[in-house]
Amino acid sequence: SWYLIAYPAAFFLFVGYNESLFLLLSVACLYFLRDGRWLYAGLAGGLAAGTRSVGLLLLIPFGYEYLRQRGRRPGPGVLAALLVPAGTAGYMLYLWRRYGNPLAFVHAQKQWGRGLDWPWVSFLDTARNLRHTHPLLSPDGAHLILELIAAVLVVALVVLAFVGPWKMSRDQWAYP
Repeated sequence: SWYLIAYPAAFFLFVGYNESLFLLLSVACLYFLRDGRWLYAGLAGGLAAGTRSVGLLLLIPFGYEYLRQRGRRPGPGVLAALLVPAGTAGYMLYLWRRYGNPLAFVHAQKQWGRGLDWPWVSFLDTARNLRHTHPLLSPDGAHLILELIAAVLVVALVVLAFVGPWKMSRDQWAYP
């Protein structure tokens, strides 16, 4: 928690954005998953997915933890995983009733030049933009360099979480 507080962009957790709520619900989901409380994990994951659509990715650690703890013996707890996409579906239902468009959040992202794409497209776009930035150390070039370095570091940390001398144990693989 100290690393989170000391992080330079931690001030976003104190303003009126949904990042802090999403972080709380995601951590709660992982906590309940580790404890084997599937219903609570599904509820927390569903609320996280209702807060931010990337919360749907909580299905990955949910499935991993369920298989790790229960093996291939399905039980009633596996149905709690359906609560995660239900959070996004509930938000889409609200948008449909309120604005007549269940994908309003997707259309709003397009207005800011954002959209869903493959992960490597971001690397290629940043490298392409960096190649056309003159001079390289201008404010735009420095921003692109920092963006590329941060992305490469994140990918390296995720890879090192699974391989090498610093890898996490199998029971912690849901975290990265």
